[in-house]
Amino acid sequence: MEDLKLDKAVYIVECPNYEPDLVQKAVERLVSLMGGWGKFVRPGEKILLKPNLLMKKPPEEAVTTHPAVVGAVARGIGGAGGHVVVGDSPGGPLNALLLQRVYKGCGMLEAAAVSGAELNYNTREAVLKVPPGGLLASVTVMEAVADAAGIISVSKLKTHSLTRLTGAVKNLFGLIPGLKKAEYHVSMPGIKEFSAMLVDIARAAAPRMHLMDAVVGMEGEGPSAGEKAQIGLILGSSCPFALDRVAASLVGIEAGEVPTIVESVRRGYIPANVEDIPLLGDPVSLPRVRFSLPPRAIDMDLLKANAGRFIPGWLLREINNRLRPNPAFSPEICLGCGECSRVCPACAIRIENKMPRVDLEKCIRCFCCQELCPQKAVRIKRPWLGRILFQ
Repeated sequence: MEDLKLDKAVYIVECPNYEPDLVQKAVERLVSLMGGWGKFVRPGEKILLKPNLLMKKPPEEAVTTHPAVVGAVARGIGGAGGHVVVGDSPGGPLNALLLQRVYKGCGMLEAAAVSGAELNYNTREAVLKVPPGGLLASVTVMEAVADAAGIISVSKLKTHSLTRLTGAVKNLFGLIPGLKKAEYHVSMPGIKEFSAMLVDIARAAAPRMHLMDAVVGMEGEGPSAGEKAQIGLILGSSCPFALDRVAASLVGIEAGEVPTIVESVRRGYIPANVEDIPLLGDPVSLPRVRFSLPPRAIDMDLLKANAGRFIPGWLLREINNRLRPNPAFSPEICLGCGECSRVCPACAIRIENKMPRVDLEKCIRCFCCQELCPQKAVRIKRPWLGRILFQ
C-alpha cells in the first residue's frame, strides 16, 4: 500500500485504566470508528499481532504494551475470523527460551490464553523489499512477518533516549530479529539515517492497522527507565506516521524533536502541521499532558558534515565526548550482570570488577544499554558543556 494513499485520520477513544472489560469496549469502539474489523481482517487469514515487548517487564511498569490491550485486539481479530499470532523480537539474541521468558513476564501468555491467540516461536529470518524512495532497498525481518497475510501493530506511547518518541514507527523495529538490530545500529549510527531506516521498515512491513496503548505511557528516560505517565487513551490509524505526529502533540513533544516525524514529513507522507491531520472519535485537546524528555542527542554526523573540513579529527572526537550525552552506570543499582555489554552494538562496554566501563570513542549513543538494562542502572548523563549549549 503506497504511503500517500493511506488514510491519514487518527482515531482516539478514552480508556482511563486497564480493566479488561473497559479496554475491550474501548478497542471495539475504536476499530468501529476506523471502519470495523472486516476492513482489516478477512476470514481465515493469519494476522501477526505485533506489540511492543522490549524486554521482560511486568505490565504495571509501562515498558511494554499492556496485555489487556493485546488480548482485546486479539479477540477482535479472532471474532472477524482471523488466526492471531502474537509476536515480537525483544532486545538480545532471538531464541525460543528468551521469547518464552518475555511472553510470560509481559503477560502475553495470559493474553493469548484468554483470547485464543497463538504465540510466535519461529526465530528464522526473511527479507522484505522496501518501496522506492527511501534509504534501504530491503530489510531483514522475522519470518513470521512473511508468513502472515497481514500485520496489526499495537505500540506503546513512550519517550526514547535516541529517537525522542517511540510509538507506531519505532515499534516496527521489533520486527528485525534479535542481534540483527545491533547490525542496523552500527551500520547507521547517525540519528538521521537511523530514523530514515525506521521509516523504511514501516513502509516495507506496511501493517494494515496501527493501534497505540496510551492508557499509561512513559516519560523521561524511556523506553524502559522513565516514569509512568497517565494519559487515558487508546489511539488508532492506518498511517503510522500520522499516528506518531498526533501522539507527539498529545504529550507536548514538538514534531521537530522527533527525527522519524521529520523524515516522514520530508518525504511527504504526512503534512507538517498536526492541524491538517483529521482527529476523529472522542474530543481531545493537544497537548493533553506534557512529557518530560531525555537529554537531547547531538547528531555528530551532521556536525562532521558541516564542520569536518575545518575542525581536525581529534578535536571532533573531543567535542563528541564533551557535548554528547553518555551512558552512566549506577554502582548502587548495577548487579554486574553484563547485559549492557552483551547488547551493545558497538562493543563499547566491558565489565571490570563487576562494573561496566564504556569506551566513549566507540560508543555510538544508541543507548541500547539503558534501554535493555533489567535493573534500570543506566542513566543518560549530559556533560555540563552540552547542557549549556543545547538546552
